[in-house]
Amino acid sequence: MTDNKLSCIYKNANYEFFNDLDKYTQSASENEESRYRDDYSSTCKFDEENYPEFSQSLNVVCKKLKFLLNLFFNNPKENTYNVNYIRTFLNYWLNDQLIKINKNTLCVSVFYQNMIIQDTRNQELRNLSGHIYDIYLDELKNMYLLHSLHKNYEMINRIINNEHENKKVCIHLAEECASDYKKAEETYSNKNTNFYEAFKSFKSKYDKLNLCTGSLNG
Repeated sequence: MTDNKLSCIYKNANYEFFNDLDKYTQSASENEESRYRDDYSSTCKFDEENYPEFSQSLNVVCKKLKFLLNLFFNNPKENTYNVNYIRTFLNYWLNDQLIKINKNTLCVSVFYQNMIIQDTRNQELRNLSGHIYDIYLDELKNMYLLHSLHKNYEMINRIINNEHENKKVCIHLAEECASDYKKAEETYSNKNTNFYEAFKSFKSKYDKLNLCTGSLNG
């Protein structure tokens, strides 16, 4: 696999969190709208001297991650989070966030270590120790594809279960899902173990989705 951050240490991705993806992505979406991230400004200090072009963006990611850690580990209203899912989801989330800034900027593992150095008392941050690493770019693309499949599936389900369902929107989403499914099948045939297993678990959902789209087209 080809990656530009040649000095980084890459590992195969863990897909466990896809078993309950919607819960974690919903929390990440709420994070984007939160005003409480500024509470972490004093311990997110990626400076312009070391990161002249990206310091501000890296600090934003740092604050977002700490907000999510607090939400997942310290929210008394939410005791249904799976610790292993939290770790694997946040590793995927962090890889995604950093590659959007610039895929050559900083290794994910190095970024995480810098966060620990800047905030030595943060126990939630240390809960991720050993679980934050760089994901191969090709595999990250597979995860994006699987993420898109799950996302469209959930949206279609919500529409179908609504009394005032929008059939045109539902069919459009189903077509997108079918396109992604075809791409995933091509990758799935390569028998990449982790992706192979994660995609297999989605197939039963997709089969049911086909029945729904068939009824809409009928």
